Amino acid sequence: MKATEFTADFLQRLAAGDGQAFHALFDRYYPRTVRFLQDFTHDRDTAEDLAQELFVKLWMHRDMLPGVRSLNAYIYRMARNAAINSLRNRGRNIPLTAAPEVSDPVLSEEEYYMREKELLIELTVAQLPDKCRQVFRMSRMEGLDNEEIARRLAIAKKTVENHLNIALKRIRATLDHVNGILIF
Repeated sequence: MKATEFTADFLQRLAAGDGQAFHALFDRYYPRTVRFLQDFTHDRDTAEDLAQELFVKLWMHRDMLPGVRSLNAYIYRMARNAAINSLRNRGRNIPLTAAPEVSDPVLSEEEYYMREKELLIELTVAQLPDKCRQVFRMSRMEGLDNEEIARRLAIAKKTVENHLNIALKRIRATLDHVNGILIF
């Protein structure tokens, strides 16, 4: 089924319990949802479990689907929330101050996507190894230069640079991957 076929009529069919419509939706979005979740969990089995739970919730709450304007955005948001919850359950602190609310009428579309991007960066940073995450935060959030970070952590300046390169590569990869998902 092509993306253009996911119309209001399609959502009505889903809401009415049309199994064929759900299978078409599942076939289209499940693989992408797993890839997206795997970027955050770094574990295929966990990503598959989370994606399956997401689609069960989608089916259980299918009566809400006719009110959805963008199925892509709706599924993406569900996957993002599943990733956040998974990280929190594993003891990662993910502040949601950057997370935009869908119902926030003050946000322009551009502001909304900027805040979404900030949250994705925070999710990615939370997944970094401890020392790498610490270096990134000292650099980007505290505004310290590499020499000061190296001095404070008693590590080589080159090590600081390596940690920053790793962090920035992961952030770029996440944002590139998410941009690819939003286009599907």
